[in-house]
Amino acid sequence: MRDYITIKDLLENECFGDCNLVAGMNGLKNKAKDVVVLETPDGVSWFQGNEIVLTAGYAFINEKKYKSEFIKSAYEHKVAAICIKIGRYFGEIDNNLLNDADKYGIPLIILRKETTYSKIVGNFYEFLFNIKTNNLIEQNLAYNKLLNLNSKNIRLEKILEEVTNLIGEEVRYTRFLDNEQSNFLYLPINTTENLGYIYLEKEVQLNDFQNNCITYAISLIKNKLYLEQTFLYNISQNHRIITNILLQNQNHSQSFLDSVIFNLNWKSSEFYCVYFRQDEKIVANSDIRKFLEFKLNSYFLFNTYNDGMAIFCHIERNKLQNILFNLIKKLDPENKYLQIGVSYLKKDLKEINLSLDEAEKISKTDKRTIYFIEDFPKEKIIFDLADTMNGKEVVNDIVDKIKVYDHEHNTELYLTFCSFISNNMIRKDTAKELHVHVETLRYRLNKIEELTGYCFENSKDLMLLILSKEISDIL
Repeated sequence: MRDYITIKDLLENECFGDCNLVAGMNGLKNKAKDVVVLETPDGVSWFQGNEIVLTAGYAFINEKKYKSEFIKSAYEHKVAAICIKIGRYFGEIDNNLLNDADKYGIPLIILRKETTYSKIVGNFYEFLFNIKTNNLIEQNLAYNKLLNLNSKNIRLEKILEEVTNLIGEEVRYTRFLDNEQSNFLYLPINTTENLGYIYLEKEVQLNDFQNNCITYAISLIKNKLYLEQTFLYNISQNHRIITNILLQNQNHSQSFLDSVIFNLNWKSSEFYCVYFRQDEKIVANSDIRKFLEFKLNSYFLFNTYNDGMAIFCHIERNKLQNILFNLIKKLDPENKYLQIGVSYLKKDLKEINLSLDEAEKISKTDKRTIYFIEDFPKEKIIFDLADTMNGKEVVNDIVDKIKVYDHEHNTELYLTFCSFISNNMIRKDTAKELHVHVETLRYRLNKIEELTGYCFENSKDLMLLILSKEISDIL
């Protein structure tokens, strides 16, 4: 609420009577909240700021120092303007005073000798009272406008637009906090969980009226978002049930599949499966789901698993990739926990199990955080081998023997086996990674060859050893 008058307003409304503005024109927008009379030399030091000073100059009789520093001292104490009654005690208004008034932006106003202080003071406070009264009326109208927005059907954008118009500063909403968006952030909008943030485009000092408008808008938005969040939660639970039905039964009629596509608001039956895997459950599945609800408007299927969650969404690759990058940035910025695998683009919901299998397997690849299976054709070959009986037999014949021996003899042969292959069969690098002597490594490799019956020096045997390790990683 406005609680001041500018010097320009006072001059235009002749609150000072017959007067002359002689210097400090660049300070006409200074805000005045009070009027004081100064007739003691050190009286300026008592000011709180935003005062109009009235003086006849009695304070400066035989005080040349105070007079010469008068304007500068007034500026330091944030005085709004100085009114001097001529023909009394002040004496000459020299060029130094005029120059200081212009330099510091302090309007210097000359009053006539017959001007009475009481009339100026009365005019000022009457003017200020009228301003405050009008502000109260405007404030009441503003609150009524906000009250009229209290409807479940009002859009969030409309609430923000109305508040922006009322306070004169652009108010925005974001679901997820981004420190680059604004220097001046409000709330979080909290209920039982964080529902987002209200923020201003720039850092500004708000008055009580502006703060009250924003506070009321927050309560409206909170109620609206809470209802929407509850609605989205119910939708997501329905989608989870549908996902389980699709995954457990491969013989659904085409009409059923078409109805699922229709209810998901997909433009076609094409979809990706995205698998979010975590070795440690640090990032909550619910946080991932809520982020995706915000980005995809809840138009996706999903299911949870012991090591993560899978979603099935209809979206083009570039948009999906951007969403996943943003999700990592928000929920796992240090890339410590989430491994994300994306299936091939599927044409039909009948391929939902195949897409899940692809996404889940590619999420185990230890190369980067986000994996689109189409970018890793070599891994796809390994997946295909893993799906065959022969592929599984290779793993059982090689890897299981090593693991069983480790379990029975408390050794680290399987760790050595994996490290040796990962280091491209370079013994020096493997020994360094395992913190063992090269001779110790040689002994372990010989023992692995003895257990499995395959030799690292034989190219065909080596190929089977490498494949068994890769297949074991994804099984």
